[in-house]
Amino acid sequence: MLCQENPAEYVRIMQGLTSTSGKAQLRGGQTICLDLGSAAKDGNNRRSDSERIFQAAMMEFGNGSYNYDNKKDKNLATGVLGWFGIKYGGLTSGDQEKAMKALFGTGVVVRNSKNTIVKELKNRAGQLTYVTLEWGSGSHAVVADKIENGRVYFRNPWGSYAATGSEQKNPTRRIEDSSLGLESMTLAEFEKCVEQCYLPTSGSRIGGGGS
Repeated sequence: MLCQENPAEYVRIMQGLTSTSGKAQLRGGQTICLDLGSAAKDGNNRRSDSERIFQAAMMEFGNGSYNYDNKKDKNLATGVLGWFGIKYGGLTSGDQEKAMKALFGTGVVVRNSKNTIVKELKNRAGQLTYVTLEWGSGSHAVVADKIENGRVYFRNPWGSYAATGSEQKNPTRRIEDSSLGLESMTLAEFEKCVEQCYLPTSGSRIGGGGS
């Protein structure tokens, strides 16, 4: 989403993360740091080097006091909680809201009603929208692009491991372009599995100069 709507900002952040300091200031004023475990390739060939580095850094920022393990894709507790092996995968709703606010430098409102989310996507008329979906046994965040011909098109940040045109399950979806991680599902399927969407509180485009 950031790459498409404000590519210069993405480049600036990546320059900082890959510099000798390994740091970059986000638009919200906070500092994001390179996660050392993401510097080397991790065997996930569906992600580019920049995707791996950027995503791991945002995970490390979003999870607060936890330490993100890129290879295990888990947030590991520190201190006393770490002794008990406390950990969790992905980011909580609060973690994601925190990361979005810092990354785009804008307030964020979270919508939880399925009907409201679908209406918001239609009203945004093709603007990219960050949403979470029921995915397998858990949840997964994607960037919804548009609703067209009864289907919702979205970018999967994991990339796509299956061939273009193939049908996948849990959730039921179609791979539109494997090289871009572009996928789609019917509007009915989307309404069934969508959980939340995150919207800017100012500006018309969350990654644009007006946000």
